[in-house]
Amino acid sequence: MTFAAKTNYSVLLDPIFLEKTLRVGNPSRHICPVEILDDRSITPYSPYEHIYLSYSTNADIDPHLYAIPTGEKTPFFKNSRLKVILNLLKACTRDGGCNLKIDKLLHKKKMLGSS
Repeated sequence: MTFAAKTNYSVLLDPIFLEKTLRVGNPSRHICPVEILDDRSITPYSPYEHIYLSYSTNADIDPHLYAIPTGEKTPFFKNSRLKVILNLLKACTRDGGCNLKIDKLLHKKKMLGSS
């Protein structure tokens, strides 16, 4: 999914791995550990849940940081894959896309779609 990386598409992070990563920090990059208060009397959500990060194929980002849906090999849930594909179809060719004018093609009945 290099197109997703090129376009800074955001994907969900794994809350357990994120918490472990923040607690340890990254000494080799001079990043200190981070401790975040997790007070369930304030909110039922963990401070590590519902966190998104732009997808990257950069070796500096541990791929385990991304939440991987059950039965999948990438951090792209089914709806995310569809959004990336739609963005790819619409994107300019200079960005690696197909430059399709989907609304125009649907209107002119050059492309089939359903609502």
